[in-house]
Amino acid sequence: MTFILAIESSFETCSVALQIDNDVRQLFFREPRQAGRHLLPAVDELMADGQISFSQLDAIAFSCGPGSFTSLRLGIGVVQGLAWARNLGVVPVSSLQTTALSALEKVFGDGVASFRTGACVAVAMDARMDEVFFGKFSLDPQGLPVPADGAAGIESVGAPAQALERMSLDEDASGRQLLAAGNGFKRYTALANWTTKNSVTLRWDVWPEAGAVARLATEWLKNAEPRQASSAQPVYLRNKVADKPS
Repeated sequence: MTFILAIESSFETCSVALQIDNDVRQLFFREPRQAGRHLLPAVDELMADGQISFSQLDAIAFSCGPGSFTSLRLGIGVVQGLAWARNLGVVPVSSLQTTALSALEKVFGDGVASFRTGACVAVAMDARMDEVFFGKFSLDPQGLPVPADGAAGIESVGAPAQALERMSLDEDASGRQLLAAGNGFKRYTALANWTTKNSVTLRWDVWPEAGAVARLATEWLKNAEPRQASSAQPVYLRNKVADKPS
């Protein structure tokens, strides 16, 4: 059996999930800057409800970013503390990849396979300072989002217009199935207008969720071992968190 505890706290929400084989239980909270209040009680509740001990876990999976500086530090601090105290390995998962999977599951449910292999999910999350965190993902044969080939699949931060150009979205809108996911497509005019102009399937109201982190970590563990707790580090993309890059 596979046992994974997953923690997500990249943006304005936070969540904890416990995966026992194919069963995923999740607690989700939408309270900005409150991850520190919710995460540990949620871990305790899920572990107790699942009657699982930490010694049974295969790993602790976590959303490593990009995202809010404070939110990421809070979540990863919890991950490091739990992993070090119990000698557990960790699995880092991209918050943008997690958002892509969350969007796919909300749009298609169990029918993700109907969103054909090779189709794309473009993710744009509000990074503040008139920028978005963005990345593009294609579907693998299992229906999971993986980084798209080439520069478009490299996660980055930049102005909305730059995101459209870097992800080559105009080309994809006419050439293959495309799902736009994330609040950046609602909060920034250039991205919102693009989805309207191209009649793209849009889920702006999705967030990265711990349940999706657990599912992606399960796939990751098929080909790799968990990493040491010391490797649990955030991915910010933006080096300066107070000033907009020049």
